[in-house]
Amino acid sequence: MNGDTQPPADAASDIERWLMRAALSYINRYPTSQANLSRVLARKLQRRLDDPDEAAALVARVVDRLVEARLVDDALFAGARVAALKRRGISAAATRAKLRQKGVDEATTSTALLEEGHDEREAARAYARRRGLGPFRIRDRAERRDRDVAAMARAGFPVDIAIEIVDGDGSNDALEL
Repeated sequence: MNGDTQPPADAASDIERWLMRAALSYINRYPTSQANLSRVLARKLQRRLDDPDEAAALVARVVDRLVEARLVDDALFAGARVAALKRRGISAAATRAKLRQKGVDEATTSTALLEEGHDEREAARAYARRRGLGPFRIRDRAERRDRDVAAMARAGFPVDIAIEIVDGDGSNDALEL
């Protein structure tokens, strides 16, 4: 008879197989970083395992296997996320914060920003266009100028760039140095 404190050895392998299936299902649906995947899997295991050390070891084994198989890659995740956020007009500061939240280290984030060629003015212009700020505002542009600058500053853009975009005419020529 098995003791009440130790599950049978095959039960541990069943849990590991279940965890691997859960991880594969998750990465099929969502691009993710190693740290984020570890958090997701640890949350799933909380309901199945009482021992946090055993759960952490299982999660680490599964994540390591996925990293070895190149199914989870922080550099690729960061590069894709930076490109997507750049298209949406998200500032570099906000991009860094979003990647930090997903568990990507600062060095990987900086490399991804450099490789993507993140241009703060281009991102600010895209943000203003998407939100209808400054030159993209249909009416009451002059009355809402300060609010538009403040909105861009809250979004993480430097104030001088925010003022330049809000006061500009919305064309690309005005943004070139």
